[in-house]
Amino acid sequence: MAAISVSFSCGKNVTLEVCNAGAAIAAKTARELLRRPVSSDSGLGIGLYQVARHAEVSGFTLALAHNADGKVSFVLSGALKPAAEPPAAACA
Repeated sequence: MAAISVSFSCGKNVTLEVCNAGAAIAAKTARELLRRPVSSDSGLGIGLYQVARHAEVSGFTLALAHNADGKVSFVLSGALKPAAEPPAAACA
């Protein structure tokens, strides 16, 4: 089993990187991975595809940042937005 590391940074932008020390993703699979479900030895990449779509809708991006044997990492990043104000309570 390959080691996994996670790093997080937060400022004007937020970045979450998940990296494993496993084998690189095949080039053809890597090109299609976050754009649609793809067949691989261990699944269809549906989870990564769904995360990429949800990130996009929320103003973030998910990208394959490194793809080499011993370092495969995905980075979720985007600008922080001010928290929305809760709706005003209705007066009775």
